[in-house]
Amino acid sequence: MLRSGVGTHTEIAVTFHDETHYFDLTVEPLHDQKRVCVGLTCAATDITQLKLSVLDYERGLETSTGARRGEPTERAALHLCFCKRIKDEHDTWQVLET
Repeated sequence: MLRSGVGTHTEIAVTFHDETHYFDLTVEPLHDQKRVCVGLTCAATDITQLKLSVLDYERGLETSTGARRGEPTERAALHLCFCKRIKDEHDTWQVLET
């Protein structure tokens, strides 16, 4: 970002105290009034619980589609909302933890 002057948005995993935490990371250049890059701004949101819930859900899909018996697994598209809701098979929004 410092070389290109273009902001970035990514998901990162950080391990500390033997635990992995996931963060949604946004980094943007900081410009002065003359549009000269004078620094950067960064926002990091801890999305660990959301990420772990999605991973658990995906493992459940693999189990329910026959992965235990060595059959090919289906990939499903997950519709997730920022408010931690997910669309179920009936196209209804549900609380992700449910």
